[in-house]
Amino acid sequence: MTIAYRYSLDTRCGGSKEHYFHYLLGYLLPTLSLLSRKNGQTWFVSCGPVMDRVTREVADRLGLDYDIKDEALLTQPEVKCRFVPRWDDWLATSRLLPKTRKVSFILNNPEWLLPLKFRPILPGTVGWNLSNIRKRLLSYAKTSVVSASITSNDADNWNSDPDERSTSTESSQTAGQYLLIRRSNEPAYYKAGGGADNPSYGIARRGIANIDGLYMQLKDAGLPVVIYEPGAESLFDQINTFHQAKGLISMRGAEFTNLIWMQPQTPALMFNPSSMPENNLLQNLAYVQKVRLTALPVETTHPVIKADEIIPILQGWNS
Repeated sequence: MTIAYRYSLDTRCGGSKEHYFHYLLGYLLPTLSLLSRKNGQTWFVSCGPVMDRVTREVADRLGLDYDIKDEALLTQPEVKCRFVPRWDDWLATSRLLPKTRKVSFILNNPEWLLPLKFRPILPGTVGWNLSNIRKRLLSYAKTSVVSASITSNDADNWNSDPDERSTSTESSQTAGQYLLIRRSNEPAYYKAGGGADNPSYGIARRGIANIDGLYMQLKDAGLPVVIYEPGAESLFDQINTFHQAKGLISMRGAEFTNLIWMQPQTPALMFNPSSMPENNLLQNLAYVQKVRLTALPVETTHPVIKADEIIPILQGWNS
């Protein structure tokens, strides 16, 4: 039997399946949690050319019998359709306190009542499935021999063979380093009129304006830092790299979805434009994964970051 897994639009958090955060947490990972080799062929819904490449990478690595179809082609009589539970939607729902907290704790710790202290509570099945899929993909990532790099130009070539992509920085070269994130250039698909249902992508949305200069200043200060561009790498390279990272420094963006792969208590610094509201989805994801996320307000979507303003924060991570 062929089973088609569809993306649900009836959610609290919304979001497009063509963008990494909602694609990974709202479609790919929960779909993988539902798969069984007894199902026969699996049909994935197309999430645009950039995300479809990730779907192919994972499905090939897992040895699935699969195809990727446009939404309109999924509703065929011989195909069983199944809507995927949106894990990103659960992250949009937070409760004030875990059930174990008592009134006496609240009275002695009033800071827990602040909005920024709201804590998400994932249903047991979601939490277990997320942990299980995380462990499984980490295992596959560690056994991957080649890191298939996706360059910004390659992202426009929808049908290129993943094996023909050039390799990039290996995870071993970034292990134990702070990842200073370079956001990717915008593929043609995400530009106005390119076909995306939610145009704009990567550096076209937000980014660190002086990233190369900032990198040099952090290196001169003796900090172990490397520039890393997640959007130019395979998913399994990203999994390995974020899992081995010492910390994360980045403009707010979908790259923070990779908090999933980071080890507990790893610090992360996010520059958040003052014109944008607090991103509770990322805050909640960090809480669930036990990552120490700090949001630092900045004035624009493409700020010039002064090294001397963040070096004390990074040095504090080591104390």
